[in-house]
Amino acid sequence: VSENDFILLEVLNFLAKNLTKRDLGKAAARALKNLCSYCHRQMLPYLADLFNIVENLNSLNLSEEGESYMIKAILETISSLPIDQFLVAMQKLCDIQIKKIQKFKNLSSQLYIEQLAMIFEYAEAKLSSSDFDPVAQVFLWYWSTFKEMMQFYQNDETIFGKLISFVESALKKFKMELFPIFKDVLDLILLTSENIEL
Repeated sequence: VSENDFILLEVLNFLAKNLTKRDLGKAAARALKNLCSYCHRQMLPYLADLFNIVENLNSLNLSEEGESYMIKAILETISSLPIDQFLVAMQKLCDIQIKKIQKFKNLSSQLYIEQLAMIFEYAEAKLSSSDFDPVAQVFLWYWSTFKEMMQFYQNDETIFGKLISFVESALKKFKMELFPIFKDVLDLILLTSENIEL
């Protein structure tokens, strides 16, 4: 498949059609994710199509696992990009996810927060030669937004807990690269603890 553009396009069209089928959607998404893993360079011309699918996941009949496969398909594809292009693609993917969290301020937010956490856990810039992880750089770019989300949901124990887990996972993964936000995280946790005690 990776050596024949025509066959690749035929496979992509077949998988895309099956994404909308309830009984085949998850399998198609998993196959697409695997295809992006093995043929990530060949998939770059179809990156816009992948973004379009992820942006409109609500219109598909995919399970939560199927949606995760589609997000991972993008992460697999962008992993081979030069760092400047990788950063742009990561920013676009994060923007899509954050807009969903901000639009659906209810129980659906839990799923979108989990998916956002997965993006930072799974993302990897394979061509990175920098001492500073570009994925950590993206996290720092969005820290003010994440902080606002934590403040907004500080009285919702379940969703706030998801956000705290998300940030803790990032801190464990990137460690000292996220040192600039340590104090902010501690302040937010302490503030929430005080509210619960009251």
